[in-house]
Amino acid sequence: AGALDGLNEEARAVIWLVADTGLRLAEACTLTADTIHLDAPVPHVHVRADGRKMKTEHSERQIPLVGAALAAMTAFPEGFPRYRDKAASLSALVNKVMRNRKMLPTDDHTLYSLRHTFEDRLTAVEAPEKVVASLMGHKWHRPKYGAGPSLAQKQEWLTKVAFKPPM
Repeated sequence: AGALDGLNEEARAVIWLVADTGLRLAEACTLTADTIHLDAPVPHVHVRADGRKMKTEHSERQIPLVGAALAAMTAFPEGFPRYRDKAASLSALVNKVMRNRKMLPTDDHTLYSLRHTFEDRLTAVEAPEKVVASLMGHKWHRPKYGAGPSLAQKQEWLTKVAFKPPM
């Protein structure tokens, strides 16, 4: 409690979103009302090019919102205008705060490490590799058949690792 006090609300919400979705920081910062779907049967974000270049061809994906991520997007249903296309400045700010408060286990850890711990949390609950790859935006190293995991299937696994919203 209070670990992120002093950061503005948008910065805190991006941290919660990244922690519970594994989004890359740039993906989180470029979400808009068109890519945030809170009223869908399974609330989710749709990571897509939206006028920018995707990191990989597998980066486009839909990620259910649960736990702290759902709370963050409910608070900012149109995204994070303060940080739109400014992921580097947000990263510098958050890394400085986390470093100063000794919140990082080692000097090698950064805000981006939340993406790695997200994947580790899914591995710990034994989520299928295909589900993990789909959530992370990674290539699935087998021939692609069918549509892949549904939003409801991904939501089921995310619920197992979701953080309680700090709001």
